Order: sequence, then structure tokens, then C-alpha cells
Amino acid sequence: MFKFDFFNVEKPEEAPQATNFGREPVLHQLADFKYQPKRISYSFYEDLVRRDLYDVMYELKQRSDLNEEEKLLLESNSDLESNVYEGGLKVWEGSYDLVKVLKDSFNGDFQISGSRKYMELGCGAGLPLCLLLYKHIQQNIPGKFVFADYNEAVLSLLTVPNILLIYLSARNLLPENENEINTDPEMLKSMVKDLDNVGIEIEIVSGAWGAQFTKLTGESDFDLVLASETVYSLESLPSFTNVTVSALKPGASALVAAKQVYFGVGGGVIEFLRLLDAEGLHHSTVAEYGESVKRVVLEVKK
Repeated sequence: MFKFDFFNVEKPEEAPQATNFGREPVLHQLADFKYQPKRISYSFYEDLVRRDLYDVMYELKQRSDLNEEEKLLLESNSDLESNVYEGGLKVWEGSYDLVKVLKDSFNGDFQISGSRKYMELGCGAGLPLCLLLYKHIQQNIPGKFVFADYNEAVLSLLTVPNILLIYLSARNLLPENENEINTDPEMLKSMVKDLDNVGIEIEIVSGAWGAQFTKLTGESDFDLVLASETVYSLESLPSFTNVTVSALKPGASALVAAKQVYFGVGGGVIEFLRLLDAEGLHHSTVAEYGESVKRVVLEVKK
């Protein structure tokens, strides 16, 4: 069973070189997201609240003020358009796998003394990192949380509403026996103020992985990096690996959920492990799922 290991300090290993693909990354604060839906329909995955995906599409169809990226999300007939839309409006199996691994690691308890820093790459709905955020809010534990996705529209439409829902859930502010909530800008402001008082910091990053991404988020700074379904592209594998390893503190770990093979795309676990081995990076399998298409959760340790 995977266990958090925050205190094993070793000499950092040199991360692989990578190329930046697609749009330049941008660092956002929660207060930067001026727009928010006036109503959010939500449901639960086990006890983890999240905005309904159909609610996002319904909203896009109703609005007349869509920006170019939002129009693209509405009109796209594909789960993936490389360097345009990277699948953030779908919750992939790997996200649920990561949530299960994290829950199993708690073993019914989650006690961390002192501030910790987490990042989820390619977060989309951000369920795994939202689980950790929920635990920190519930117990008033300081921490830094970085949610990163290629598309800013995904972050605005799905990730930020999920952060708000997680906050309301952790503070017992969601209405009972309801599946939707009316929102206003004051809710977000109130949440930010409350989290600031606790010492919980949330950052949002849009754009491509690469050197600029690492510069924005911080190098050798994170206790845990999470990622699911992020190794499907052979082109972006070096960038993903570089960003992941560069972000970790010495001795810290990344949890990467992935399918063994991504048919028709080219990437998969085998290619990812080959790259890790070539760079001398430590890895192990902490969980396996699926039958026809095998899925794994890997721990990559710096």
C-alpha cells in the first residue's frame, strides 16, 4: 500500500530534457476567475462532491458570451485535439484510480503536521487533488495546492467550481438533500479569505508543460505530484516527465495513473517506464486495475 513519505531527503537527480509544446503557461489566482456560473449542479463520487459534466455543457449552450476556447469545447466532437484541447472535460478512469489509492493510503485517517505542497498535472475536474484539499480544509491544516490543466476554459468551467464545492462540503455549507446550488461572487471571495486565514493557498496554471511551466510553479518544491492519463502522447512524454520530476522535493513522490496502452495515440505505460529507466528514475507499481484494458498507478520517486 502506498504511504506518504515526506521526510526521505536525498540528493536530487537530474531531470530529462524536454520541449515545450502548445500555448505558454499562465499562473492564475482564484481571484482572477471573475466569471463563475450562477448555478451549479453537482453529484458525488463516493463522498467527493464535483460539478456535473453535463451541467458544464448545458451552461455553454445557454450562454451567448463564449470566448474562443469555450466555443471550441462546445463544438468539439473529440475527447482530444493535440495542442488545442487535451480532454479536461471528461473524468478519465485514472482520476478515480488515484482517488482510490489516496483513500487507501489514509487507512481511515489523514493526519499531517505542518504545511505540505501538492500539484495535479492535467487536472481537469481535479478530483484527486480535491480529495487532499478537502482533508486539509476539514482539519484546518495549511498547505499549497496547484491545479494545472492545458485549457484555461476547463479550469474556469470545471476545476474552480469543484474547488468551491469541495470547500463548501468540507465546511458543511452545502444544502442537505439537494443536487444544485446558487452561487455568487461573494462565495468565492469568502472562501479565499477563509483559506488564507488557515494558511491554505490555491494556484491555478493553464498552458503547456515545459521550462516556463516549471518556472511558474516552482522547482524542487512539492511533496506530492499527481497526474492521471497524462502519458498518452509520445511527443509530450519528455515534457511531462521533466515537469513532474523537477517539481518534486528530494525524496518526494509522484503518483501517475495511466493505461498500459492508449490505442491509436501512441503512448502508454511502457513508453513512460522506458523514459524513466533511461533517466535512472525510481518507479514502482502501487495499484493495478481493469481487465480488457489494464490500468496502473505508478509511484515515481525523486
